[in-house]
Amino acid sequence: MPETRKKLYFAAALVVAFALLLVAGQPLTEWLRRQVYRQPGPPAAYDVPERTSYVIQAEFEPASRKLTATQEIVYLTPADAPVQTLVLHLYANAFARGDALPQPRIKSGQITEQLFPGNITVSRLRVNGQERPFTVEGTILEIPLADRLTPGSPVQLNLEWEMLVPVSVGRLGVFRGTALFGNWYPTMAVYERGSWRRDPYYAVGDPFYSDTANYRVEVSLPKGYPAVATGAETSRRDEDDRTIYSWRATNVRDFVWSTSDKYQVLERQAGDVLVRSAFFGERHWGELALDLAVQALAVYERLFGPYPYEVYTVAEAQLRIFGGMEYPGFIVMSPYGQRDTRVAESARIEREVAHETAHQWWYASVGSDQILEPWLDEAMATYFASIYFAEVYGPQELATFRNDRLTTPNLPVNSPITAFSEWRPYWLTVYVKGSYLLDELNLRVGSQVFYQIMREYYQNFSGKLASTQDFVRVISQVAGPEHATWFAQRLRQP
Repeated sequence: MPETRKKLYFAAALVVAFALLLVAGQPLTEWLRRQVYRQPGPPAAYDVPERTSYVIQAEFEPASRKLTATQEIVYLTPADAPVQTLVLHLYANAFARGDALPQPRIKSGQITEQLFPGNITVSRLRVNGQERPFTVEGTILEIPLADRLTPGSPVQLNLEWEMLVPVSVGRLGVFRGTALFGNWYPTMAVYERGSWRRDPYYAVGDPFYSDTANYRVEVSLPKGYPAVATGAETSRRDEDDRTIYSWRATNVRDFVWSTSDKYQVLERQAGDVLVRSAFFGERHWGELALDLAVQALAVYERLFGPYPYEVYTVAEAQLRIFGGMEYPGFIVMSPYGQRDTRVAESARIEREVAHETAHQWWYASVGSDQILEPWLDEAMATYFASIYFAEVYGPQELATFRNDRLTTPNLPVNSPITAFSEWRPYWLTVYVKGSYLLDELNLRVGSQVFYQIMREYYQNFSGKLASTQDFVRVISQVAGPEHATWFAQRLRQP
């Protein structure tokens, strides 16, 4: 066949194919993605992803507390080791025993309803299209493989699972018409230094450690249950008596969503960031949370650098064990209106928003080991929340922080969460004492150098996992080795 005719036939074939795709209502890029990722089997050899990806399709029935899901993970294996097992976290199984929930004790009289356990059950699992046996022990799922995986190659997992969502006022649970889904889906464990991290769901601290990944999540809910989630909402459609939400998130280390039959949602564009406030109580508090989130983003962007995501969501939930909880691009707030006066409640909400928003830089973007080195995100979020108040209301706020010091335990700032059996000594050591040490560093090197350290640290490790050693190295590079040595020693001192 003449070359010209070949080109004409090829061009015509492309046009026909494209037309068929448009008729089918599928964008070309979405169709191609489905060919690579939706079909069980190994990912195409030419399609080596930049990072792990999750595709989750779930259906939730609030009345029965049942969530059913299919999930696909394309996991990029470690580049430095040929693994022969895969390990995932099933954090929801930490709620399987009602007498041992992974959370602080709830104050007497705070709630009157009974709490109930929940769990997650994986019914089917395939690796590169082949059924594989697996074992589950507590919150750890382990998959033995027939052959070692080639280092740095993608492997595809397809899972089918069901969750009985606990009645809980913690990070995962349903309560009073609201459902919060934090740490809810099977998650790849971190592989480092030749082994998988099999950390359990500790009752003290935030026992989560994860690499960044890309997400596409679709959730089907009964009509009348508005939902918000990590990332950007890409579509929302009604089918019979249900609403189906779709979200995508890129380069995040977790994915959370919440829903309530009482949710209202406010939005505001703040530069390149869409800020959302979801609330089920008085509108005044939802508006205040939105205002404070916009303000906190502006303060921290000025201090550290650009906010790393395109959407930021503040969601009121039935979280009763903490005042707030951070996730990438998303923070959870305990119910509004808790304090006796509006002034006191406004102050509480502002403190929580300031702290959790700081986590968007220190935990969400710059990741760290929240189990072995929790000070790296919690001390920073605590200290920079104090800096936020000084930036907004004047330097007297920082003077108050420095003068009103609490007595802290005789433990090193760089203590792991396993060193604590109660929340208060953990908070006093890691959050409070750690924030005092950062302030000492600020005073020692001067504010100009201190913020240069923080900006360098953020720029170097955004989207990555950083360690205490990495932070100390940045101090040495920016301020000098003598300051780095001093800081490293102070971290280890009781």
